Amino acid sequence: MNVVEKEYRARLGRLSGKERVALATDLHAELCLMIRRRILAAQPDISERVLQLRVAQAVYRTDPGALRLLSLIDESDSHE
Repeated sequence: MNVVEKEYRARLGRLSGKERVALATDLHAELCLMIRRRILAAQPDISERVLQLRVAQAVYRTDPGALRLLSLIDESDSHE
């Protein structure tokens, strides 16, 4: 572990639980925003509902359970 990683971990260790949750929440929001922008750049006419679904699919792409649930939403949308 290099000096930067050690300092980063030390600073994280000094955060309160509330501060850690706030940091994780902020990072998650930034990730979703970045994904949202990428999708909108590729598909500017996408509906908000489909955009939200695509963002969730990207965020949870490594979680099979979450992807199964998202596919149910996707299927129900196609029946409308």
